[in-house]
Amino acid sequence: MRDKTHPEAPEGWTLTTCLRGGPAVAVEMAPAPAVLHNLEAFADAALGRRPYPVPRDQMIANISALEAIFRSARSGAIEAVEG
Repeated sequence: MRDKTHPEAPEGWTLTTCLRGGPAVAVEMAPAPAVLHNLEAFADAALGRRPYPVPRDQMIANISALEAIFRSARSGAIEAVEG
């Protein structure tokens, strides 16, 4: 999956699939305003209209993985994801 531009000004994505022994097949996908959708979901959650669509434990797991990536980049070693 390749994003054609920055998420703030989406122009769509190119999804390329390549199965073992077969040719690569590229499919163009329409843009979606991901940043706008995220901000609207945050606003809805802040106003109590509906829960934020990403559970807290998943957000924490994502940050833990990102921190392990930073540690790995500094150390040059595989770093455990804390959790």
